[in-house]
Amino acid sequence: MVFREKKEKTDRIIGAAVFAFLLVMVAFETITGKFPFSFLLFGMMGTPILVCHAGGIAGVIIAYALVKIINSRTKKNIAPA
Repeated sequence: MVFREKKEKTDRIIGAAVFAFLLVMVAFETITGKFPFSFLLFGMMGTPILVCHAGGIAGVIIAYALVKIINSRTKKNIAPA
C-alpha cells in the first residue's frame, strides 16, 4: 500500500509539471504567434495553426472535468453492501 501511494503522488507531480509546461508553451505560442520548436519540423510540414493547441488544452480540461463529474455521481449512487 505504501509503495502505491508514493507512485500516485509521483505520477501527479510529473503530470502537473508536464501540463504546466504545455500551458506555458501554448501561452507563448498564442501571444507571440511563433512555434517554439519550429526547428524540429525540418520544412516537412505546413504552417501550424497555433491557436488549435489552445483549443486542444481547453478540450482536455473539459473532458477531465466531465469524467470527474460522472465518476463522482456514480460513486454516490452505489449503495453500500
